[in-house]
Amino acid sequence: MNATFTYHDETVTFDDRGDPPGR
Repeated sequence: MNATFTYHDETVTFDDRGDPPGR
């Protein structure tokens, strides 16, 4: 269930866990 959201004014791809990359 990959989706792109705006995170910290940057476009990142959330993984299956729904966590932004780097966490």
